Amino acid sequence: MRILMLYAAMSMACAALAGEAVENGTLRIRFADAANGFNVESIENLIAGGTRFVCPKRGEAGLWRLDFVRKGACGTNEHVFVDNLAKASCRAVRTGRGIRLEWKGVDIADEKGVLDVTASVGLPDDAAASEWRIAISNRSASAALCATSYPLLRTVTPDGQGDVLMPFKELGAILLKQYAGRQREERAWTPGWRPPITAFNLGDAGLYIAAHDPDSRSKCLVVGTGQDVRFDTI
Repeated sequence: MRILMLYAAMSMACAALAGEAVENGTLRIRFADAANGFNVESIENLIAGGTRFVCPKRGEAGLWRLDFVRKGACGTNEHVFVDNLAKASCRAVRTGRGIRLEWKGVDIADEKGVLDVTASVGLPDDAAASEWRIAISNRSASAALCATSYPLLRTVTPDGQGDVLMPFKELGAILLKQYAGRQREERAWTPGWRPPITAFNLGDAGLYIAAHDPDSRSKCLVVGTGQDVRFDTI
């Protein structure tokens, strides 16, 4: 389980699929419907005119991804990836502080119905931040969970349009104006020297993303090509 905080610091032309939404006057987070895996469709900064962050492409997972390892042919290890677009019994449950998204009976390769996933997003009325947590129940007899990517946010800002605060060197970060991305992923491990935080700005609107984990468990902030952002927990 881990926590991610999304803060509004003070649009993109992309249609959203009809689904669930949570908001509190500061942030609005929209999700796709169950048929589309409850993808994060947008995060809107409501104190800066509703400026939109996040715009996934159709057919790509945009909430969580799990990396399992099992023994393959000749005794070698092979990786099996499962994401929020997997076929399963899905439902969204409203809570007093946000929303809980559930997947029951997910397959891991040829093992049927051995995985359950619960992803929750808390957004209290009086908070300037949302809180993200995930819980995984793995009943596989052959596959072990290796890494969890959550949340997995797609195209936080369009290439070349947003300013990005990128983890940089020891205990610092660098502001990259009109960041157009690179053909590699930028990583910040913790425990480590680079802080596991980033921020995106579009005009006067901002979105701050960070891991708040008092136990300092091993995790990695990844800013990928196409302005994708995720936290990988080992």
